[in-house]
Amino acid sequence: MVYLFIGADNCRHCERFKKQTLSNTELIETMKEDYILLYMSRDQQKIPYKFDFDGAPRHYFLNAKGDIIANGQGSRELEGWYDILDEVDLLQDSAEED
Repeated sequence: MVYLFIGADNCRHCERFKKQTLSNTELIETMKEDYILLYMSRDQQKIPYKFDFDGAPRHYFLNAKGDIIANGQGSRELEGWYDILDEVDLLQDSAEED
């Protein structure tokens, strides 16, 4: 699976998310077990049309085919981010059963 974080260069919410959540080494190691981690800046890269990049930060979880399994917007603290990862796992499991 892929986790895509779309941010912006001067986005205080993006910086907050990076500092409060993505700076946690244990979280990143856990995510690397299940995801390819990608970051795109809407100010530096051309974001593919299938991704909404209004408002930042934006979060997308994709399966191996590139289908969006889940998405969200905003900064999350560490515990809240683990909750999101659990929800994405449940969505992925139910999608595989279909």
